[in-house]
Amino acid sequence: IGTDISKTIITKAIQENKFDNDMNYTFIVDDIRINNDSFTQNFNLIFSSKTLYYVAPEIESVIHNISNYLIDGGLFCWIYNQKKDSFSKKWLSYEILSKKLEMSGYQRISFCINYLNSYEEIAIAIFQKNPLV
Repeated sequence: IGTDISKTIITKAIQENKFDNDMNYTFIVDDIRINNDSFTQNFNLIFSSKTLYYVAPEIESVIHNISNYLIDGGLFCWIYNQKKDSFSKKWLSYEILSKKLEMSGYQRISFCINYLNSYEEIAIAIFQKNPLV
């Protein structure tokens, strides 16, 4: 399932879908800031690519919704792009995001930082929800 808040992006994804016809892909307009009951406990993996800084003011509800959507032991993978002097870094750096996830019961599985240049960094991380013992 692919989601985006933009109907234009979802329409484009559907039109340009070049995936294997044997697979079942669905693209829907959805807002991660608003809980979607049909997603509850429905996913083993949620992947977010360069999206979370757009929802920084609502990050607690976003983390709550992601937790609702993942099964226990499920993985939340994210790519976070930040610039040294970006406005969003003041509110939600990848360090703050990681701490918020850990405080919400996630365990860090993998984390790395890539420096694109002297001005921009990309963090890539995998966190596990309520790791199974």
